[in-house]
Amino acid sequence: MIKQVLFDLDGTLLPMNNEEFAKSYFHYLGSHVKEVMEPKVVIEQLLAATARMIKDRDSSLTNEAVFMKHFTAGLGAQAEHVVARIMDFYANHFWQLRKVTRLAPEARQAIEIVLQKGGAAVIATNPIFPRLATQQRLAWAGLESFSFPLVTVYENSHFCKPNPDYYREILDRMGWRAEECLMVGNDVEEDLVAENVGIKTCLVTDDLINGKNLALQADYVTTRQALPTLLAKII
Repeated sequence: MIKQVLFDLDGTLLPMNNEEFAKSYFHYLGSHVKEVMEPKVVIEQLLAATARMIKDRDSSLTNEAVFMKHFTAGLGAQAEHVVARIMDFYANHFWQLRKVTRLAPEARQAIEIVLQKGGAAVIATNPIFPRLATQQRLAWAGLESFSFPLVTVYENSHFCKPNPDYYREILDRMGWRAEECLMVGNDVEEDLVAENVGIKTCLVTDDLINGKNLALQADYVTTRQALPTLLAKII
């Protein structure tokens, strides 16, 4: 029996084309940091540090600590100024990316169904962004009024998807049993790996991501529009 649901955000509750979002993200971020450093250098360093963060297995460090360690190492004396500009971007300019996403009423309906049925829900978005950016994306999805017991961000997480330890950390933190949980996401590699720790999986196909052409081996496969109805049946 499903009692708790882990929801991915980007491409699941918040409709978006991942490639279009990334292109716009780097465009606006690059424009914001060019006063202190060449955008190409900053973006290359950001991508390299993010890759290290995703691969990191040191559970003693948060994702933020791992990212900042590797990101600032390649920026020299300007590191502090670049970081300040990036955080200002998230606080005051990240909103510009909203135009490459859209509101889906089904997202809110899905969460309401879980809560109405007596279940619990957390936002299990890949924690590679700071809290500032994730809070804004939740608002774009129309979910800012929910008091989620957990939203994974790089400040409070020690692993990234597709590392199964990302899911184990959520289970441990929430005190949940894997067999009573469902992971809902649109990324075949990152979200369906939850099955490796015993969590049931639901693949939302509207903005499907399957870069490695992996088999679609999920317990449930649905569209975003049909998700609330599915959840009402299985919780």
